[in-house]
Amino acid sequence: MNFFVALRASVTQRLSSFLFFWVLTIVGFQPAHIYTVVAIHLFIAFLHHTEFIYKFPRPIEWLFTTPSHHRVHHGVNLQYLDKNYGEFLIIWDRMFGTFEEEQEPVAYGILEHPEFVEPDPHQFSFLYRALEDGRRGTVLVGQGPHLVYACRMGSARTADERKPDINRGNQVKFRLRCSLTHGFIWSSRLVLGIALMIGVISNTYGWTTGEKWFGAALLWWQIINWSGILEAKSWTWISESLRNLATPAAVIAMSEIYQPSALMFAVIAVSLFAFSDGVVLPVRQSATCDGMGRPAL
Repeated sequence: MNFFVALRASVTQRLSSFLFFWVLTIVGFQPAHIYTVVAIHLFIAFLHHTEFIYKFPRPIEWLFTTPSHHRVHHGVNLQYLDKNYGEFLIIWDRMFGTFEEEQEPVAYGILEHPEFVEPDPHQFSFLYRALEDGRRGTVLVGQGPHLVYACRMGSARTADERKPDINRGNQVKFRLRCSLTHGFIWSSRLVLGIALMIGVISNTYGWTTGEKWFGAALLWWQIINWSGILEAKSWTWISESLRNLATPAAVIAMSEIYQPSALMFAVIAVSLFAFSDGVVLPVRQSATCDGMGRPAL
């Protein structure tokens, strides 16, 4: 549990979370006030993701959500499942019976953890499982408000049937153990990815909104390719080679770098370094190990 955990979020999260804040505007709150409070709230929630702080004095632990409470929320231990939902105040969990004190060491994770790193399936894997649980439940999926109830009943039944007794001693984690050679090549790809991200999230390069959307698509393409390389997918050598050609061409066109310059040279040089190993690296990876680090058949 560390601060990097706080940075993960589903790409679909913002499609529904805005509904809550939309109601606040109807009540009469100004958008600037809402954004300010949301920013403070996110910063506080960010600080929960740590093992550096064990526990605060009892009055704070009783009222506010602390790192100890939130570690429980991320636990897959049987007694920690579906506990400590609060991000700022823990009193709501105490009131509704979802509070659990941190006692034994937390085994972090989720039940039935996906054994892959591909980003697209990850975004929707939980929704798919929730719908499957609802379909197997006693209430039919699709009956309006009963959809949430069906998914809840299905998830609870699944947990009861499996009787998971997971702790840090017996937890089996999905880890990729492929050794990534050519560190310089991977570093150059990372540099190009960070530069592309800066263009998407800021106005540093002067890109239009449409160009930022295109840059975001290229960035997502890069993430998909990297996950494919980590899992030694056979299609990655074609996809990564095409990406290493398309990305610098798009960056040069969108940034209007038409005259020879140090910036143009840097973009082309980094891309050539990445492209030089873009064909052989995925093939080499697939010939040495699979997604779990075992010898490939």
